[in-house]
Formats: sequence, structure tokens, C-alpha cells
Amino acid sequence: MKQLLRDFAAAYAAEAERSGERGEEPRSLRHPLLFLIVGDRSSDVLEHLYEGNRRKWSNHEGVLYFYAGQEDLAPRENLVTWKPPVPEAGSADKKNLRAGISRRFYSTEAKLLELNLLVRGLHNRLAELGRLYASLDRLHIAVVTRADDPYSVLVPELTTLLSVTLGERFRSVQADGYALLQERQEGEDFAYEAALGVAFLRELDACQRRTYRFEANLQVTGDGLKLPVSHQGPLFDTAYLLGDKDERGLFAPPGRAGHILAETAAQVILLKNRRTSGDPDPRHNDYHHGQFKQNLLPAGAADGHYASAGFARVSRPSGAIALAVLQAVYSRLLQRQRDQAAALGQRELLELLELDPAGPDADAGALLAGLPHPEDMHGLMSAPVPAGELQRMSLRDAERAPLRRARARFLRGEHRLEGPGGAAGCKARPPAGAPARGEGDGRPALRAVVHLRLDAAGRQAKPRRRDPRLARRGGARPRRALAELEAACEERVSSLGAGRSSWLGGLLGGRGTAKAAASALLGRIYGQKLEVLRRELKVELLRSYEDRLDAVHRRMAAYVQRLQSLGDLLREESRRTITEAGEEAGRNIPEYYGQVAGVIEAELESRRGPGFYTDERGLGSLAKGLEEGDEALLHRLIAFVRRDWFPHALFRQSFEQELLERANVAVPYDHREVLSKEELYRDLYRTLENEAAVRADVYRFTHTHRYEEKYYFGDYDSELIRYALEAESGNRSYKLGCVHEKRASGVAKLNLMGGFRLSDLMYYRSGLRYYDTYTAGGYVFHGTAVPVLQEVPESGRLPEEERGGAV
Repeated sequence: MKQLLRDFAAAYAAEAERSGERGEEPRSLRHPLLFLIVGDRSSDVLEHLYEGNRRKWSNHEGVLYFYAGQEDLAPRENLVTWKPPVPEAGSADKKNLRAGISRRFYSTEAKLLELNLLVRGLHNRLAELGRLYASLDRLHIAVVTRADDPYSVLVPELTTLLSVTLGERFRSVQADGYALLQERQEGEDFAYEAALGVAFLRELDACQRRTYRFEANLQVTGDGLKLPVSHQGPLFDTAYLLGDKDERGLFAPPGRAGHILAETAAQVILLKNRRTSGDPDPRHNDYHHGQFKQNLLPAGAADGHYASAGFARVSRPSGAIALAVLQAVYSRLLQRQRDQAAALGQRELLELLELDPAGPDADAGALLAGLPHPEDMHGLMSAPVPAGELQRMSLRDAERAPLRRARARFLRGEHRLEGPGGAAGCKARPPAGAPARGEGDGRPALRAVVHLRLDAAGRQAKPRRRDPRLARRGGARPRRALAELEAACEERVSSLGAGRSSWLGGLLGGRGTAKAAASALLGRIYGQKLEVLRRELKVELLRSYEDRLDAVHRRMAAYVQRLQSLGDLLREESRRTITEAGEEAGRNIPEYYGQVAGVIEAELESRRGPGFYTDERGLGSLAKGLEEGDEALLHRLIAFVRRDWFPHALFRQSFEQELLERANVAVPYDHREVLSKEELYRDLYRTLENEAAVRADVYRFTHTHRYEEKYYFGDYDSELIRYALEAESGNRSYKLGCVHEKRASGVAKLNLMGGFRLSDLMYYRSGLRYYDTYTAGGYVFHGTAVPVLQEVPESGRLPEEERGGAV
């Protein structure tokens, strides 16, 4: 469920970036691009690169990724993986790990052939994808590696093999290097990892010299023949050093370094290789790579000068907004369900549950409809009783004496109380309006007659359990009627009132008055028994209603719990994405989009009626959705919001207007603290400048040549861009430009800085001490197949006192 929500948020954000929503212009690359990702420690950066580029670049399906490392990556479109040979057992220890990787690369011919086949596959794939690019004259290769990854020792070999092999297809191949620096020291191996990083930087320094030459037999045919590949001059057109600590000395937030470095590298690539439409506008002061590269080196400077970059973006947090709207719509749906339930009266609620308030009385009457009247039972009183004996009897004994034989015959066999049609049948009786089982075959009447047994009526009619809800249902409990019946049965025959003389006279004088005596007895006793029976049946039917209500309650309680759990999940994921968006971009998202949801809800209700949430064009039945499963209900909710909410004009405002309204959503109309547009622009400008700090911590006292360029990405005519350009117009120490994009989702800033040497870099200055110590201790960091390392000038080292002070 969480993954489904995260996929939904990511998909909506990608659509907002690429689909032209709000009139945005899609980004695309001009020339084909291949990423070479080297080493296991760069795998997380690969994930961020792939996902970020997929969302931002319209022709991303034409971008290829080649990963060389031991990590098992999830399959992705246009991703090719190759696992380099692992070092021999004897050289797999830390002392010879890097050198062992280099030796095994050259000595394992099977792996080298596998590498060549994969590179040839990339060659063919790029030819197939050429239609996605504006020009096929040049291929860009972006080589990304962590400096402290042991497999970074293979960067010269892999880069040269790719450049030479793919150069057979393209007129020119341009490779840029992106060395990622991990300066945050974690774990007990921090000194060893720093030494590994310095080792790679020293190799990089050698590869970037004008006199650098590489040649090795790396191309292998299927027949086992080897061909040389060679490179003359600097290995990379430009080498960028990007660290997890910026020039202010601040580390990237934990867990965010990979994302920040990937985003920065991708923005540099886009700046150099973006597709433009029409002639450039001189007001934009566009980027020219040749000029930037030329300005990296001071006049008469030697080789080995590097560049870095810093990137920041303030944008509409589309993913967070998508989840906030989803959560707001779902909350409003549940509140409507609660309000509708609270508005139901008792009778409406019972009808909704298919329980008729008059049902128990109607059902009890139906069960008693076939009961014979007392006059119909005179035939049962056929046994004569002596008058004197009868006069001394109680009414109970007087009733039993003449009925004993007939009742014994009547109650035999299938007419027992426990038999078919007995009291148990009342518990299973369907609700009023449904046909009763056995109706029409005389069984209801038989059940009623059986219940007329006096001794049964006194004991079995007691409720099974004490349940105060029965009284609240309005059912008359039979206890009082039973007490009255018991009292009547204890009366003497002689105590009968009306008709006593004729009745006693008949009993003493002859048979002709026996029927009159039976009528008096039946009228006095069985009328009350009939009332007791009616009340007993009603209680039993009320209990069956209770059972049905309990079953409904249990089922609905489970449904309500699942609905609440889904709401908690939506709230949790929405809060998480808002936190990730940052304090500035995520300001007042729940409050603002809660109001937006209310506006759209009112419009939908006016067009489609109050039941639009659960009609066929909306979510449909909630109960049906829950029966299909929570995930199915969530799919319905997402589809509903996508279809009926996101197309609204409120989701197509400009970034600045939307953010300004969000910033002031909780401020009263006449409040003095309303954020003005100028104040908002000032805050955004400062945020961009601070967060775009260059991701290289250089030692300022030795960094004598610093060249900078700064570029805004956004609509040149937007108010925020014009405000930022005006704020920086007075500073002539760096080039300031704008990459014009018709874009309403946000504004970005890329700062470029170059001209520093390795000795200016704090990472190198601090790690050089560890490198020297490990080297003196017998550690071998470099591959033997790169003799150019012997030419690394000693002038690159610092004096002992400077190195000691930098650590």
C-alpha cells in the first residue's frame, strides 16, 4: 500500500514535469548520452540518476546506463550491467585490493570478452535510439564513480574502451568525469577509505595531463584476437569533483547525499547537452562550454585544474501535493458518510438494515393466526369429574383433570415441544414480509397449541439471558403476564365470579352444563396463556433481530477499522512527503489543498448531486470496494482523484502564485503579517543562492584562481527570475545567465566554479596524510598497467607543515 502511494506520487510528479501540464516546455537532450557508473558505492547514485532523469527528460528512453560493479541491480530499461572479475584470494585483502582488481581485469579473458560484447550491444542500441535526438554528430559519456571505491581503478580502461568502440559510430565522443567525494567520516575504516579516495584523485590528476597517453589490448574478438585501444591527451573533457560537503563546510542531510550529487551532475549534463529551439536570445546570456573550459585555467597555468558545481531548486512539490489532495478527498468522503449516518432516524436506520419496527408484532400475530379459540377446544374436555372434587380444586388442577388423556394423545410424536415446528422455529423466523417456512401446512397453529401447556409456559418462556437491550427495543417482557397467570391458576374453582351459579349447578346437576363449565375455565385461563405466548414469541423475534444487528455490527466494525487504517496511511505518507519537500516548498500544503478540495467538491456536487462520491462515475460503493480489498479501494480512489480533481484550473497555477497563496492561506484577510510578493521572491532568491553552494570544499588561501558562472533555469519573463537577475546584476565577478524554459512548476539555480587544483581541495589535503601512511605500510593502491602514474609531478604535494595543519 505504501509503495502504491509512492508510485502514485512519483508518477504525478513526473507527469507534471513532462506532460506539458500548465503549459510547461519539455526538457530534452540534443546529443546521445551514455552513463558509465563504476563501483558498488555508486549504485545508489545510479538509482537517483535514473529516476530523476526519467522524470525530467522527455527523450530519456534514449539514454543508456552502463554499470560496472558487483551489486545486483533491479532490471531497468536501457540499463546494462557488467560484473568485473574479483581479485584472487591472495590479493583480496585491503593491502592489495585495488591493485588486484586491476590485475584480474587484464588477466581474465572471459570477462574481457563479455565486456566487449556488452559494449558492442550499446553500440547497436545507440544506433536504434538515434531518432530521439536532434543530432548524432557527438556522443556524450558521463563517467560517475566514488573516489573511495576500489573499482574506480578501472576508470581509465573502461572509459577508453567505450570511447574507442563507440567512436566507430559517432564523429566525436566527449567524456566528462564526475568524481564523488565522501567526506563524512563514518566507521573505523575512515582513514583507509580516505587513502583510497586520494589514490583515485592522483590517478585522475595523471589522466588529465596533456601528456597523458593510454594504450592497452582491450578489444577482444570472438576468435580470441586482441586489438589495442589508445587515447592521447586528457582523459576527460572536464573533470568535476562533487562532495557531500559544500564550500560552506556543511554536509548534505543524512541519506540525501546521493540524491543531491546525482541531481547536480544531471543538471550540469543538461546545461552542456540540452536541445534548444530557435536562435538564442542574447539577453539570456547562455552557457558556452568552450568559454567555461578556457576560463578554468589561468594564463600560462599547468594542467590539472578542476571544476565543481552546486544545484538548488524551489519548485511545486507535486508528489507531496498529490498525496495531500488524496488524503483531503478521502477525509471529506468519510466525513460525509458520518454526517449521513448521524442524520438517519431510528426508523430510517432500521429500514436501511431491512429490520421492520412492526415486524415482531406482525410475525407474532402470524404465528398465532392458526390458534384455535377456546370454543374450538371444548371437545377436549370429555372426561367427567365429580362435582365435589372439582369444587375443591384449583383452576390449574381443574384444567388438568379433564385434559390429561387428550393432551397425552395430542402431544405424542412430532408435536413435541422439541420437534419440528417447535419454539426453535421462532428463532430462525425471517423478517416481516418474507414467507415463513411451513406456513400453510398447519405447523404455526400446532406450535401455538403446544405452547399452551401450562407447565411449559411457566418455565420455558423465561428469557435465555438478561439483556437490557430488549426493553429498549420496545418488546413487552412476559414476566408480569406470567405472574398474573400463576396467580390466576392458584385460585379455587369456587372463586370464579360471573356465571358461577349456572356453572356449578350444571356441574352438580348433569352433563348439559359441562360445556358451559369448559367455556368459563378456558376463558379464564387460556386467554392469559395466549397473551403470554404472544409476548414470548415477540421476545424471541426481538432476540433474532439482536443477533442480526450484532452480526451487522461486527461486519461493519471491521469495515470501519479498515477505512480508518487507510486514512491513517494516507495521512502518514502525506506528512512524509511534505517533510521531504522542505520548509519553504512544503509550507501550508495540507491547509491550502484542504481548501482546494472543498472548492472542487462544491463544484462537483452542484453538477452531479450530493451522491457524486459513490455514484458510478465516482468511487462506487464503499462496501463493494472493501470487499474487493483495501488495495482495490485505493486504486479506485486514485483513479477518482486523477479523473475528477486534478484537471481543475487550481492545479495549473504558476509556481509563484501557488506558493504565495499557500504562504498566506492561514493568515486572516486583514492581518498585517501577510507575506507580500516581494518578500516571497526575496526568500526564494536567498534559498536558491544558499542551497546552490558549490559542492567542493576548497582551501581558500591556496585557491588563487576561482572562476564562476551562475545560471537560473526557468521562464526568463517570470517575475521571480527577473527579480533574481536584478538582485545579482550589480555583481561583475561571475557570469550570470538564464536557461530559458517555459516552466511554471518551479525555478532552479546551478552554480559552476572551476580553476582549483587537487592541493586546494580539503578532501585531498586531509586524506594525503593517510595515503602516505598506508603506502609506507606496504599498501598498494595503483594498478601496474598504468605506468603514467610514475609521471605524477611531486609539485602537486604540499609542504609537510601545510599537510600537517590541514589534517
